[in-house]
Amino acid sequence: MPFQNRLTAAKRVLEMVDVVKRHGDLTVCESVDLVVERGERHCYSWANGAGKSTLLKMMAAIELPSWGQVLVGQKVVRGYYAPASNGAAQ
Repeated sequence: MPFQNRLTAAKRVLEMVDVVKRHGDLTVCESVDLVVERGERHCYSWANGAGKSTLLKMMAAIELPSWGQVLVGQKVVRGYYAPASNGAAQ
């Protein structure tokens, strides 16, 4: 049975423009420019402590950038599944 009220998100799901994230004197992400379009899959594989989780948390609005913009497309619902969690989505 198909869903009756299927919503289609915007083509541009998320865009980060000149995003910077600092924790005190430590810069975790610097000058991040990123576009995610509907249907795309991204893989982030940097060294431990390089800011992957922080980047994803900014995408999900769990953390705010220190500078820059995170733009979200219409009808987009953000979420975050913590890798070391008990399985509960945030």
